[in-house]
Amino acid sequence: MKLFKQIDLVISIALITGLSFWYIYDQDILFTAYFVTGGWQVLSMIVHESGRWFTAKGTARRMYHRVSLIIIAMGALTPLVHIFFFIYFIMLYAAPVMAITYSLICYQEIKIISQRPINVIK
Repeated sequence: MKLFKQIDLVISIALITGLSFWYIYDQDILFTAYFVTGGWQVLSMIVHESGRWFTAKGTARRMYHRVSLIIIAMGALTPLVHIFFFIYFIMLYAAPVMAITYSLICYQEIKIISQRPINVIK
């Protein structure tokens, strides 16, 4: 688990940093950057859920997963329920904050594992 979390954090930071610099030179990659970074984080969330790592009730990861699930559901329902269209506007500004928040959650979990591997929160 520790190795996966370290790789997860490094990839997340690399995607955020690399795609941010790329965006400076080519603004057309904005949505690609959102989907690549978000796709990696959704894949990581699925792995965490299946392994039940740091997903106990009340943890930061659990709250992040719930917010992400609500956003994904609203985005998927937008063609059917047009009132959810505002989610795209919100996500334009919220996605970078969520990506950084996800990286901070990963960092905190690595700190917990490194300090006391026996007391890892599940």
